[in-house]
Amino acid sequence: MWLFGHVGPGTAAIQKLKPQLPFGVVVVGTILPDLIDKPLYYGLRFLTGAGQEGVSFVTCTRTVGHTGLFLGAISVAYLWKKKPALLALALGVATHLTLDMFQDLVFLTQVPWDEKSAVIAASFPFFRPHFGAMPVATLREHLSAITVNPHLVWTELLGLGLFTYAAWRNRSTSRRSKSDR
Repeated sequence: MWLFGHVGPGTAAIQKLKPQLPFGVVVVGTILPDLIDKPLYYGLRFLTGAGQEGVSFVTCTRTVGHTGLFLGAISVAYLWKKKPALLALALGVATHLTLDMFQDLVFLTQVPWDEKSAVIAASFPFFRPHFGAMPVATLREHLSAITVNPHLVWTELLGLGLFTYAAWRNRSTSRRSKSDR
């Protein structure tokens, strides 16, 4: 999934569950794993000239930000500080990891479950001491996957619709609560 494939379902689900959470932070949480890991992987490859195998343990675009440890750290920070923004971030990251797992399990049927990068990353370092391998060679190839894979196109369109609805609902809820004051 790409931008709206994560933002749409994540914001819609969280807003239904916890509408009082800061909407902008929820949006950031739904894409935070990709905001961390995609630049990390491609940036390190660019800076070092590394091949498709990546650099050190950063071997794909699902690494540090896609781990259960990362989600756990944000969750512990929320439990410690009790800040709604931390809960919004944790729930957003949780939806991201769930959607990645769902995508890998449903659409990557040719890959054994224990070789799927979402499974490997989410369970790091308990299942394996390393991350998965990157199935594409370049950023251009990675970006072109959205036009090649029909499920990515549909998840983006569905996600855009869900995000539009969630944003509209957030705006109307915000207006109502301001007029109640």
